[in-house]
Amino acid sequence: MIKGIQQDTNEAIRAMGEGEHEVERDVTNSHQSGRALEDILSRINEVETQIHQITTAAEEQTATTNEVTNNIQQITNVVINTSRGAAETVANTSNLAMQVKELEQLVSRFRLS
Repeated sequence: MIKGIQQDTNEAIRAMGEGEHEVERDVTNSHQSGRALEDILSRINEVETQIHQITTAAEEQTATTNEVTNNIQQITNVVINTSRGAAETVANTSNLAMQVKELEQLVSRFRLS
């Protein structure tokens, strides 16, 4: 009977030792999990910062693109107006050339003696 109690006690002590080792292992795993979560949070913050930087850059590029588009539109308007002015100049020059010919014909009729 005493030997049975001693065996039961030894088994209980051994089981408690194994339980202690399991608790220590679980605590270690818990600490590792905590560090891993901290690392994940740190990387999430880094990604968030990068996303913010990308968003800011995209907004700046959009503003620059809008400026370029407006400048191109203004240049297009200047080219159109210049083209119209050139067409008017050609038409006026043609009219002027016709008037010069008419004047030459009129002047050729008058002869000074």
